Amino acid sequence: VNINRNLERAVKENDRVYLMRVPPTSSLSPLPAFAMVKPMAMSEVLDASKEKMFASLVPDNSAKALSRYTEMVDDIIRTQAEKLQQASELTRVRLKEMELPDSILALEGNFTLPTSLKEDVEAVQISGGPAGLESELQQLKDLRRVNQELLVQTEELLQKESREDAQFRSQFGTKWTRPQSSTLTKNLLDRLNRFAGNLKQAADSDARIERSVREHSALM
Repeated sequence: VNINRNLERAVKENDRVYLMRVPPTSSLSPLPAFAMVKPMAMSEVLDASKEKMFASLVPDNSAKALSRYTEMVDDIIRTQAEKLQQASELTRVRLKEMELPDSILALEGNFTLPTSLKEDVEAVQISGGPAGLESELQQLKDLRRVNQELLVQTEELLQKESREDAQFRSQFGTKWTRPQSSTLTKNLLDRLNRFAGNLKQAADSDARIERSVREHSALM
């Protein structure tokens, strides 16, 4: 049916558009034969002496093991790539904090110092260079010591007040109508704890600054 329909459409198109002369069927030469398959002797196909007939077949357990191995390798590669990316980002941040490689390029004369770093260098120079930094570090130590002493004194005063409150409450009983010390001094204790935490953070920060100054003092 499709052949007849296609023939009718082709005839109509030729009559209306192409106007090509159609030769009679009797004048056409017969179509040559075409070999669709290559004949082979069965002895060659079934000959197992040359190669294994099922060499390309893989057992199911081997295929599963290969799949698991491939997944494991992919996981290792992905994990290592993530670690590399994280390490690269951390390195970039650390270098940025140390103004590298801009500082090295500036020393070699191939690059100008970043504005922020240039301002820091000028501030150090104005304060007296390395000697000025040492003086400021000593001032930080003195201030930290004074603040620590004030913290200890305040803690001792609050503890003394708490002991006296407990003593008077035991001595006078119900006649001692003042609110308990823990209630009255709660806000002070909270502020004192925050102050102690701030001092601890400041001490850690000062230690990092001092260590950095010591490590880079030879370059100043």
